[in-house]
Amino acid sequence: MHRIKSKYVGAMIYPSLLFSVAILAVFLLFTKILPGIFDMIASFPNVTIPPMTKFLIGVTNILSNNIGSIFIRLIILTMFCVVVFSSQEGKRILDKSIYRLPLLGKLSRYYDMIKFMRYMRLLMQSGMNFLEVFLFLRDIMSNLSYKVMIDDVIAAINRGDTVGSVLNQYSEFISKDVVALLKVGEETASFESALANAIGMYEEEFNKLLDGLSKVIEPVLIVFI
Repeated sequence: MHRIKSKYVGAMIYPSLLFSVAILAVFLLFTKILPGIFDMIASFPNVTIPPMTKFLIGVTNILSNNIGSIFIRLIILTMFCVVVFSSQEGKRILDKSIYRLPLLGKLSRYYDMIKFMRYMRLLMQSGMNFLEVFLFLRDIMSNLSYKVMIDDVIAAINRGDTVGSVLNQYSEFISKDVVALLKVGEETASFESALANAIGMYEEEFNKLLDGLSKVIEPVLIVFI
């Protein structure tokens, strides 16, 4: 699990770092390099400036003349985001928003699903019953949406319902094929074996996504620049 977490954290940092450097490079281009070039253009008499160059000059002037206010607004926006996403509802919105991101969302979904299944299997192998397993899982999982799902599972176990019937309602977090495997495992008393199959399947998918991450992000970054 530590190995998977290290891969996941590295995968999330890599695009963030690349895009941060790209945005900084573009900002420096507009505020430090282009103004000098445009000053040279302005020094020539009777020059006809194309519309796209006029647009670039306008953007450069706005950024160059408002660097202080831009940084203040960014600081205010960052503080606002920290306050909003530190609340329970804010964390749930953030978790769901991450799942909707292209590629990274799928990676996050697979990571949480593998973490959920791996710890569930480990706790079951230690001899715990379903109720004890899910009570521990509620503390282990950091994703608030998973905590809500686990609360529903605990309530279902106390009512005498099956685990699969609850997990089926959370297809946004747990894939339907995993739910199907767990239902079969629950009905045939081979839950641990079903978990092992699901973990193996999604760890393979997770590693494939990681391998393809740089191949997708780098062309997008080049287009942005």
